[in-house]
Amino acid sequence: MKLKSLFVLFITCFLTGCSMESVVDWGADCPPSQQEGKLKYIGDISCNAEHTSCVIADPDGQARTYDFSKNFEIHRCPSEFPKCVQDEEEGDFYCEAQKTCADGYFSCDLDNGKTICVDPAASTTCGADESKCSEPNHGGQNCNEFGMSTCVQRDGKYFCQCASGSKLCGSYCLNPSLNETCGANDCNAPNYGGDDCTEYSDVRECRANDEGIYSCQCRKGDILCDGKCITPSSDPSFCGAKGDCTGTDPDDENYKGLDCDSGSGKCTSGLCTCSSDQIWCIPEGSEIPQCVSPNEDQTCGAHLIENTNECEIMPCAPGQSCTFRDNEYQCIQTKCPDSDMQLCTIDGTPQCISKHDPMNCGVCGMKCETYKAVHAHGSDCQKNDSGDYECTFACDAGYTDCNESDPFHPECVDLMLDLDNCGSCGNVCKKGELCENGVCTKSNCKPNQCETTDANGIVICLNDENHCGQKCDNCQSLTDHKCDTEIGKCVPGGCKSNQHPIYSGTRLTGCEDNSISKCAPPTRKADEPIEDCNAKKPGYATSMACSEQGECIVLVCSGNNHIAKDKKSCVPNTPQACGSGNSTSTKSCIVSPIAAAECSNGNCNVTNCIAGYHIKNNICEKNSSAQCGPTNGTPKSCISSNVAEAQCSADGKSCIVTKCATGYHINSKEKTACVANSNTNCAPTDSYSTTDCTQTFKKTCSEAGSCKCSSGVVNYDKNACVHKACKDIPGVKEGKVIKTSWYDKSYSEYACNAVKCNSNYKRQKQDKKDAAVCLPLDSKLHCIRDMGYKYKNSDGYCVGRKNGNGGNGHAHCKDGYRQYIFACLPKDVCCGTRNTNMSKSTDFLCTNCKAQGKTCNLSTGKCK
Repeated sequence: MKLKSLFVLFITCFLTGCSMESVVDWGADCPPSQQEGKLKYIGDISCNAEHTSCVIADPDGQARTYDFSKNFEIHRCPSEFPKCVQDEEEGDFYCEAQKTCADGYFSCDLDNGKTICVDPAASTTCGADESKCSEPNHGGQNCNEFGMSTCVQRDGKYFCQCASGSKLCGSYCLNPSLNETCGANDCNAPNYGGDDCTEYSDVRECRANDEGIYSCQCRKGDILCDGKCITPSSDPSFCGAKGDCTGTDPDDENYKGLDCDSGSGKCTSGLCTCSSDQIWCIPEGSEIPQCVSPNEDQTCGAHLIENTNECEIMPCAPGQSCTFRDNEYQCIQTKCPDSDMQLCTIDGTPQCISKHDPMNCGVCGMKCETYKAVHAHGSDCQKNDSGDYECTFACDAGYTDCNESDPFHPECVDLMLDLDNCGSCGNVCKKGELCENGVCTKSNCKPNQCETTDANGIVICLNDENHCGQKCDNCQSLTDHKCDTEIGKCVPGGCKSNQHPIYSGTRLTGCEDNSISKCAPPTRKADEPIEDCNAKKPGYATSMACSEQGECIVLVCSGNNHIAKDKKSCVPNTPQACGSGNSTSTKSCIVSPIAAAECSNGNCNVTNCIAGYHIKNNICEKNSSAQCGPTNGTPKSCISSNVAEAQCSADGKSCIVTKCATGYHINSKEKTACVANSNTNCAPTDSYSTTDCTQTFKKTCSEAGSCKCSSGVVNYDKNACVHKACKDIPGVKEGKVIKTSWYDKSYSEYACNAVKCNSNYKRQKQDKKDAAVCLPLDSKLHCIRDMGYKYKNSDGYCVGRKNGNGGNGHAHCKDGYRQYIFACLPKDVCCGTRNTNMSKSTDFLCTNCKAQGKTCNLSTGKCK
């Protein structure tokens, strides 16, 4: 973002002869010479009201303070913002940060306008060259393309190297442990003398034996059975196999397992299993284990015999069907083989009974002695002229049959009392008369009333169940009849619950118990059917029943279904209505905080939770730092031995670390883990922004995650450490740490004051109360006369030429030398990179690489 115009003002050098250009490393003139425009910065910058102190964010994100005065207007860009750019709209010029790459990397400008940093030590750009940015891999090799796993450096150059155990074949690293070239050992042989594990029909992987020889072997956990790699826990042909898969005894270490496939089974956890409505067993009379269905006619009621793999079955006979009854599958008679037989339920069990049976005459439950004609008793069961079976009757004692031609429907009357047959068959008494002793006489009762006498012999008129109508019929003597007092006759009165009426034509002849094969309501009419519930079995229903109201209802549903509310059908389970196969009751699986679930045989299986929850033990549990998981997964703990505090992310997919254990810091901006502190990556427990303590001269990372001076070393300033004896300063034989000030009295830090210098060095005199340093006597190596600096023979050190203020400027050094106070020292004895702001004593820190047997990296300012 472009910020407001800022006239960059810098400090006035108070030292005699000091020039502005010698203090700060500047970038381009901005605005360029002979052009007008204001100087701006790109980056975060904040200044005090007087613009004497500003904080600017460097390209690496580190904020640095720049001290300014009002003595000069400097239109130059500092080294951290070295590029001068003109705003196309406003026309102003501003300083822009230029991307720099980390140590060891170089930048490449791509055709798309982007700039990337290239690592010549990376395996994909091994040996890349800054001058070959446009070439493939930027002039380097992609080691991964040649089977080479690492990029190594030798004699200052990078090249791809084969991994340990690989063999170089031309420009290709042959790896005998790869699936495609397993066991390869011959560069000239087909496939290098190896085996391609991916070409096998089964799944194999390249692994080494105890002698280190690679070959295509079964995956770990798999074994070789009949020349094929199988998984014993799930292979249907060798379920539960072990060893070399040849034995027949389950206790044999080389057991070949079970052939679940031949019995239509599947292998689960090394055991043969079947679908939910089957069992795996050896049926009686067989030697082959198989999946057996207890609900099929040929294996009805199959169940395992205790402590064996065998199962007992009950094959159903002809005319029988396997039916779920009394909580088990049974063979139930469902039809009869003979047309002269009928299926009747006797003592709750369907049986085939002869239609001639007087106890079930033509119709189940039709008892000739019970379902009799009026004032008659049953004697036999015969087929009538219409082909129907009926009971033949004989009149009771004292009654005469006035319809002798029809033995199936007699009219048994008392000729002494019957109004329609008074004294003889067909003699009808007139209205208002009654029959007494076979003679029609006048009655004192109404035509639809019964005239009788009470216990005292007094004549009374009745009309009830025992004295119905003028004929005084006893309706209770007839099965399921009652008295219709309006007409004075006995009429059918219906059947009880769990029964249905039986008719002969339209005449009610009795009631029959309901069963699965014969089901009808107690109020059934003559023209209404009797249902066979098994024949009306709806889809997915495995068992039926007849209700008390005489309706066919579902008793058990198969598959993932439950019984409908009206019990007439099976309904597929849904997450909103989930029930078992033998119940109409359902429940909803979608209950907050559950977002999605599946119903399986009446059981809810959670598949997704609402945001902020995870699945645990088939329920949704709220996320926390101790239990953090995604909405469709299982949780994990965010707290570990090196994580002290953490939060679960909003989506539950990751943990956000907020604080690490002592000695650790947060790994990145994403805060996904904690990593151990080191001297090169040091940060507090609640931070991911690290500091390289080794870049601050002998500092190490403390337990609290801050850079500190090591033992025997004192704090030189906030950025550096020195030994108390100051022996790390070039040329100093003995020294001591003193408190001093550089240029500005308000800036006080510790520095080294040389007491004794090494040979060929001389102690520099100071006008101020600042640290004295040791400078080399061999000034010709360090003071370059042709650069315009003079050498004081009397003092033995170099000074800069005088400037307009009459002061001495800092020395300007040639390549390979570094300014140290007022001298130019070879970089191998004074290695470092000077800060821009020369007002700080840290500008004069350096390392004697030569004393360590090392050389100075001129670009990084570090010993190597």
